[in-house]
Amino acid sequence: MWKRDWKERSDNELVAACLTGETTAWEALILRYQRLIFHIPLRMGFGQADAEDIFQNVSLKLCLHLSELRDTERLAGWIAQVARQEGLRLLRRKPTTGLEDAEAFADERLPEADLLAAEQAHLVRQALERLPEKCQKLLGLLYAEEAAPYADVSRQLGIPVGSIGPQRARCLERLKKKWEELEA
Repeated sequence: MWKRDWKERSDNELVAACLTGETTAWEALILRYQRLIFHIPLRMGFGQADAEDIFQNVSLKLCLHLSELRDTERLAGWIAQVARQEGLRLLRRKPTTGLEDAEAFADERLPEADLLAAEQAHLVRQALERLPEKCQKLLGLLYAEEAAPYADVSRQLGIPVGSIGPQRARCLERLKKKWEELEA
């Protein structure tokens, strides 16, 4: 059951299922937050290997402390803070990084604006995942870092160039509704 509809489950539902031993719910929770967990160490300047180590540590801490979380609606913020703390630990242990650098990061809290932006980006990704596949593909092509020209979008999706704009508008409206549902 969880494999099929994990995208539709709230954090509260996933956490509750994890606490009852549902392994697919745990997989879903990790999949939901993997981008957020990786974002923090990469933003701190770590490479892929270090970000993967931090990911493992954050996942372990999440597993160990899942039953202690009081407000699962703020799970993204908790995860971001743990990822930052794990990054600071790694900075302190790295011989190539001076302790001053780690202390500068330790003294600086993750700016509220950055945390909010990370949470909002996570919600948008969740909302996007809940759209029909055709909308996901269309918006992915149109809003990628290098947006595809309409002719390429038309060819890849098999839709007329003239209908791309109206379909984009409908998909964006659906995305907005899904995002608002997640925020509620």
